[in-house]
Amino acid sequence: SNYVWGLRQWFKLQHLPDPIFGVLEWDDFMQAVDVVAWVAQEPRKPVPVSVIRAALVAVDLSSFREVQAALLMVILFFTFARSESPCPKSFTGKGSFDPTKHLQVKDVEVRLDAALDKTFVAVRLKAIKQDPRIERPEAAGNEDWIYIGDVEGPFSILLWLSRFWAFFPADGTSPPRPRDSPFFRDQERERVLTYPHAKEDVLSLIHI
Repeated sequence: SNYVWGLRQWFKLQHLPDPIFGVLEWDDFMQAVDVVAWVAQEPRKPVPVSVIRAALVAVDLSSFREVQAALLMVILFFTFARSESPCPKSFTGKGSFDPTKHLQVKDVEVRLDAALDKTFVAVRLKAIKQDPRIERPEAAGNEDWIYIGDVEGPFSILLWLSRFWAFFPADGTSPPRPRDSPFFRDQERERVLTYPHAKEDVLSLIHI
């Protein structure tokens, strides 16, 4: 669908009519071809759940780096988000932190459903590779929230989130994190956590 959009823009730049004019049921046609695709030349090897579970059990709870890597794994595990979605590729320049793509403090919330008497962790997905301009209906108004229910054991999202937040005390010893700031931080907790460093932390945790 992005290539079709580009072709239409190219026609307009040449002062030519939009090529879709006069095409009946165009929206139906685009819905038929707008699908998630995988690149055959980039195979992905799945990580067994048993490996993730063993890594979560072995986390050093005094290490911010390991606790954050564990939380990142659990969030990706339950949201099915791409691994580069929460973190930018670099500190500066192209691929640096983008509020329309990467997780901010305000994009991760704990919510209570009074009717169900259940607590959930809500994670907001933004621009993704399949939808770089956030055109999907569920993201209208940038409100594509994924709700993660809690479970017992090492995959407890509430447990890992509380362990992560413990490194940012709200007891007045340090200022609260700005809601628009990056959610994941580097080891010194001063800059955003980049994708290469996040990948290194996760691979170190699962010993790959």
